[in-house]
Amino acid sequence: MLYTKYTFIVFIFAFIALAILSLGIVSFYKNKSKKSRFVLFYIFASCFVLMEIIKQAIEFTKDSYDFWSLPLHVCSIFLLSVPLAVFFKQGSKVSNIFWAMSYVLGFIITVVMFVAPYPVIGWSAENIVEGKYDYVDVVTVIFHYVIVLFFLAILILQPYIFRKKDIVFAGGIYMLNLIVIVTFANILQENYANFLSFSIDFIDDIKRKVGVGMFQFVVFLLYMTFYCLCSYCTFHLFKLLNHKILTVQNQRIT
Repeated sequence: MLYTKYTFIVFIFAFIALAILSLGIVSFYKNKSKKSRFVLFYIFASCFVLMEIIKQAIEFTKDSYDFWSLPLHVCSIFLLSVPLAVFFKQGSKVSNIFWAMSYVLGFIITVVMFVAPYPVIGWSAENIVEGKYDYVDVVTVIFHYVIVLFFLAILILQPYIFRKKDIVFAGGIYMLNLIVIVTFANILQENYANFLSFSIDFIDDIKRKVGVGMFQFVVFLLYMTFYCLCSYCTFHLFKLLNHKILTVQNQRIT
């Protein structure tokens, strides 16, 4: 299942908010210096971390901690990649690698949130629409759409120029993150990143045919393949955008 009426209702409101905020970014930052533009990414990085800290604090106040709330989901990698990309010295190897990872993951999450949001925010969207939500539901929805806004912001403001070698290193770190996620999914028996039960039925059927271990290996390969494809798409998307920006600048000069 890709959409439900609940995810569609949430998507409509989110789409309107994203459109307004994107236009606001274009309007406010179009004549600003690169340094001034970068302040927005400090805000994004801080928001990602702050939302997670508040979520964890609330979970610890409950009678029993819900291990599902641990930042061991694919989207949780943003809690690592964006702060390291933003707060490390710009142009350094670490910053460049994590900018590349943030670009690719931003592209992936944006595509998923537009095409198939149900596996990501399905239950939270339903709880919000039905009025039965808690803070975790709200943060889940907001967090993922803030990622989409982050990707739109980097499309508009271009804080980093893509390099192929950065994508390769970023892919290696992404792979290590997946290994950590599947390890804890098995230890805690929580369905992080769909490693125990996939939300798409025909993929989940693989588990019944070949066993859990092989199923998890297939899911791992699917994630890596999708990441590689999205890396290729993201690289060429930004290459095209940079070419158009340079063309417009040259036309203004002449």
